Amino acid sequence: MLRYLTMNSNYISGNIPLDIGNLVNLMELHLGLNLLAGSIPASIGMLKNLHGLDLHNNKLSGEIMSTIGNLTQVAFLFLSFNELCRNIPANLKKCQNLNELNLEYNKLTGGIPKDIFTISTLSINLGLRHNLLTG
Repeated sequence: MLRYLTMNSNYISGNIPLDIGNLVNLMELHLGLNLLAGSIPASIGMLKNLHGLDLHNNKLSGEIMSTIGNLTQVAFLFLSFNELCRNIPANLKKCQNLNELNLEYNKLTGGIPKDIFTISTLSINLGLRHNLLTG
């Protein structure tokens, strides 16, 4: 039963497999510092036991998956240094265990959802700089 998958700092390229959501016992997924491209699969939202997601410093594009709110156990979410665009999903407010959220150096637009500030545990790091946010 796989609980931790750490493959940071390699030259992994291509897309994140759509069936990543089948790893239902996964608690941490570390794929940062690679060459992954394409969008973040919505199936990551099926990883209900996930406590940490690290996809920073890749070439991921598109919007942050709408299923992000399903990750209610997640404590850290690192998506910085990618090419993610559009709005920060409002359902991120469902991640009430979130301590660290880093979305820096992307192409996110729109405003910061006010409900993000209702996450009482989000006290360690909230990184939003170097985007195209307004408001």
